Order: sequence, then C-alpha cells, then structure tokens
Amino acid sequence: MTNEKCMKNLLFILILISLRSLFFGQTIEDYKKRQQEGIKQIQQKSREYIQKKDNEFEKYLQTEWGNFNLNPGKHSFKEPKPKELPKYNPAQKKENNVISYLPPANTTKPGNTYNSDTIIRYTIPIGVTEPATSGNLTGFRFYGIKITVFTKDYKCPLVNQDLENTDFSKWWEEASATGSQSLSNELLFYKAKLKLNDWGYYKLIKAYSKQLCPDENSSILFAWYYLNKTGYDIRIAFSEDKLSLLVPSKQQLYNLSYVSLSDKIYYVINEIGNGEIKSYKTGYADATKIMDFNLLSPFETGDSILSRKFTINYKQKTYSFHLNYNPYWVLFFSDYPNGDLTIYFDAIVSPQFKNSIRQNLKPIIDTMNETDAANFLLGFVQYGFDYKRDQEQFGREKTFFPEETLFYPFSDCEDRAVFYSFLVKELLGNQIIGLLYKKHIATAISLSKQNKGDYLLFDGKRYYVADPTYIGALIGDSMTQYAQSVPKIIKVE
Repeated sequence: MTNEKCMKNLLFILILISLRSLFFGQTIEDYKKRQQEGIKQIQQKSREYIQKKDNEFEKYLQTEWGNFNLNPGKHSFKEPKPKELPKYNPAQKKENNVISYLPPANTTKPGNTYNSDTIIRYTIPIGVTEPATSGNLTGFRFYGIKITVFTKDYKCPLVNQDLENTDFSKWWEEASATGSQSLSNELLFYKAKLKLNDWGYYKLIKAYSKQLCPDENSSILFAWYYLNKTGYDIRIAFSEDKLSLLVPSKQQLYNLSYVSLSDKIYYVINEIGNGEIKSYKTGYADATKIMDFNLLSPFETGDSILSRKFTINYKQKTYSFHLNYNPYWVLFFSDYPNGDLTIYFDAIVSPQFKNSIRQNLKPIIDTMNETDAANFLLGFVQYGFDYKRDQEQFGREKTFFPEETLFYPFSDCEDRAVFYSFLVKELLGNQIIGLLYKKHIATAISLSKQNKGDYLLFDGKRYYVADPTYIGALIGDSMTQYAQSVPKIIKVE
C-alpha cells in the first residue's frame, strides 16, 4: 500500500472518529438538557402541589374549628406507691452482705449552663437552604451547643391577644409565602446531625422559635407550622388566650390531658385549662408522622460532666468510686413527658455516663461470679440512693432515665428498677425484665445457673426476682406483700 493511500485511509478514519465524537457529544448534551428540563418540571409540579395543599389547608383553618372536651391525664399507678422504703426482714434473710454509706445528696437543680458551650459549625450542603447574609444569621443555645441558622427570610408570627381562627390561617399563609421549605430543610439537617429523637427535634424547633418570637403563643404557633411542614401530625388548640400543641404518640403518655380527634388520641403539651378547647379534625395533607418518644441512640450535647461519689461495703470489702454524668442530658429530660416504662428501660445513656460506669464498676464485678456480681449491683442501687415518692419530690409522677438517678437527691421504685436494669445490661449482659405490680415495680434477672429464691418463667427462661427497692434483699427475694402476686412483665430490649 502506497503512502498516499495510507494517508487517505488514515484521514478517512480520523473523519469518522471526529463525526462519531461530534454525534455522541450532541447526544450527551441533548440528554443533559432534557434531564435538566425534566428536573425543573418535577420541581415545578412539586411546588404547585405544595402550594395547592397549603391553600386548601389555609382555607380549611378559616372555618373548620370546633369545641372538644379535654380528658384528664391518666396516671401510671392506680394507687400511691409506699411512702417508706421497705426493708428485708433480717430473720428471713439468708445472708446480709451489703452495707452502704450514703454521701450527702446532690440538691442542685438542672440549669442552662455548666461548662463552656460547644460551638457547632456545620457546613450546610448546597441546596439545603437559601443562605442569609452574615448580618441576618440567628444563633441559639441548645443543651450546651451554640447553633447558627443560615436560612434567609425567617420570621415569627404576631399573635393577637384575643385568639381567633383567622390567626392560624393567616400565619400559615404568611409562612408559606416566605420560602419556608428552606428553613424546614435546615431544621431536618440539624435533627440528623445532632442525632435527635422526635422529642429532641421538637425541643430544637422550640429553642429556635424562642430566640425569634416575642411570646410563648408566637413560639408555639411557629413550632406548629414547622413540625407540620417537616411531616409531623401536630394539631394546635386554644382556650381563651392560651395556645397548646396537640401531639399524638406511639407510646402511652401519662399526666397529660388529651382529646380524641379522628379516632386518634392527641396529648396537650402545654396545659390550657380543664374544660373545652378549640381545634380542628383534619390535619395537613403531608403531615403523617406520629411522634416516637423512644430514645435509642445518643444525641449531641455540650460536653459537660458532673460527678457523684459512692462508698459500698460488700462481703467485708469496701469499694469507693465516682460516677460521672452529663448534666445537659438531665436538663433535656427535665420536662420529658412521662410515658410507658419501656421508654426508660430501653433508653440509651450519654457517652460520659456509659464510660464512667464501665471504668468504675466493670473492674469490680469482673472479680466476682455471676450471682455475686448481680447482688453487688443490686445492693449498690438499694443503698446508694435515698428514697422519696415523686409526688413529694416533684408534685407529679416522673420516671427517671438512668442518668437522672445520679443527679436528683431522691428516687423511687421505678427509677431504681430502670437504673438496675441498665447496670445489668451494660456490665453483665444478662437478660432482665421489669415486674409491674399494683403499686410497685421491681426487676427479675436471668442467670446461667439455677439460684435459690423466687423466680418467674418467661420466654422459656427462669428470671429471678431482683428488687432494687427492697433494702437488704438479694437475688430471689420478693417483698412479702407481692410474693404471691402475678406481675405484669415488661420486656426489656
């Protein structure tokens, strides 16, 4: 083949490659263009759908309000718990190995600040929000963390002193017209970053609204709108000049008034009276999430530590140790609605508390056999905390999360049962259950070997009674008045 022919063939091939590249280049560009147009159409349809639903709900709020009777909150115990802490009868005791010195109680109340606030500076992803200028940023404190909100065009409703239906429809219309989706996206972003459960997310919105709003009613109205816009089925109610959120729950809640709307129970978060309230039956179209009060993963707070000292004598040997806990977690729990016991038995604890428990107690029980270790932890809970009923300490029923038992000067039977259950799960790994009697709560523990004493059969296993409120009792000892009773079993995860 001559050089000229080779050159012609090469030129022909290059032309074909060029044409092919040009052809596919145009195809890719066309594809990208069509894709962008498709995305724009979807976004436009989404905006139109949201606007349509907003308009419908705003008109609905103008007229569809009714009077509803408030039901009084249910109590977690039908009868009062014992006023005095029961003690095991020494004459019946198999052995008495646990003696404790109780240090002075911590009488500090939960506060807003402890150590320096943790500064949170997250990089907000592109598309999450429409950033404000630096002069319009809003910062607020959230359990030891300083958070900055970057969204522009935020605003707070102005509520008339004499509440009317039109106040709510007007605010819905105003908020929807200011690009509220951007702020909704940012609130959800912080919920994920701080690892908040549903109650924590509500508290986040409330903390932000209090920074923006001039009064409590305005703050509640702000929270109502953004909870709905981020998917939560939250209603609002008013009585005279007071507003409250109405919240459905996946768990039974206690001591909160409630109403029935559309065959669903809604709890009154801010008490607004004992009679009738005004509200509406049909919720916002896309607000379907039911609030879950479980706390199954640790959330972010300021990194602060308080400590409590204990001295325990067990089998003629003395053990002294400090247990640390995060006071911001205690503050978070201070107004947590009282609910099903499973919320507390299954709850996670702060990293500070978990690490302290393992560092201080694990080396002690690792030197013991299984039964001795379970009895040591039981004696620690029995003797390490002073007893008082909730009504006398708080004027209401309040079940403690494990961390709270270290903070408050007194605890009662359910607090001790929850605390002991946590210690067993964390340090021993044994299965444990709660025992709910008529006016008392204890626990029962599964052991690898048979033990003396009272036990229950559950899921094919023996669970030996372990009562953290029965002073001096060992594994297998039941309170006399409950020895023949059949308790309700609370399964602990």
